[in-house]
Amino acid sequence: MRRFTALVPALAALPLLCAASHAPAPATRIDADNAVRAALAAAGTTTKLQAEALIRLAWPPDGQRDPAVGARARQEIVGFGPNGIGALGDAVVTVPPKYRAEVVASIIEARQYFVGPFPPEYVPALESALWFGTRDAKLLAFDELARMRDAGACLAVMDSAVEDPEILPRAIDTLGAIGDDRARFFLAEHLNKGTPAVREHAAGALARIQGRALDPLRAAIRSDNRELREMSVRALLPVANEDQLGDLYEYAAARPGDDPALLASVRDTTQQLERLLEVKRQADAADAPHDF
Repeated sequence: MRRFTALVPALAALPLLCAASHAPAPATRIDADNAVRAALAAAGTTTKLQAEALIRLAWPPDGQRDPAVGARARQEIVGFGPNGIGALGDAVVTVPPKYRAEVVASIIEARQYFVGPFPPEYVPALESALWFGTRDAKLLAFDELARMRDAGACLAVMDSAVEDPEILPRAIDTLGAIGDDRARFFLAEHLNKGTPAVREHAAGALARIQGRALDPLRAAIRSDNRELREMSVRALLPVANEDQLGDLYEYAAARPGDDPALLASVRDTTQQLERLLEVKRQADAADAPHDF
């Protein structure tokens, strides 16, 4: 009886061992190639249907995929270049969330196969990632939309940051890179009310956009909050022009107790701007018509 009892656990484990021995083995490179060929053949000759078939292999709707088959299908859809962007853009919305960052990465990788103008679906596909993507998918899209300076993405970038405050600094940097001054109200809010780290990002983004986006910085250098005004002055100095000369003079006169190094930089900048103004005046005088 004692020996029989000792055998019970081992007997109970046999079904599990048998099941493990019959589990599907991971696909080999040849199996993966064959799976992709079969999917393309079944889809026919229509590029759209072929792309959709590859997407189902790369990112199965049930979330269960063979790694080798998935990687091979992803490689193939990337190789479609502009012909696969429409299907990839749809996939950003439809595939299981855990795959969406991979889809966005595939959209960006497909760019290497573009010849001539980008396909019209490219930017909308990236913008879809901001509305429907996971955090990682959004961050990938941020970088590409910033590189393209896509002004149309500003609203989606801001909405992404509202929805997920963890990505707020990256969203602010993206807005700065895009360079659309319509983002200045959003950036001004975070300049004035954000954490110190967020304020620094906002100040840098406003300075990078320039134009009307400098107005919040000009206002902030009059703040009673020393940290805020010094941060704003530092952001403003590298891009300051004659329009901000009065602001800088006013700041230096009103805040003599602020950081001495910063005040020295303000003096240097105002002197440089004054010299540039003088050169401009002389050039204008030389170009003016003379009566003889």
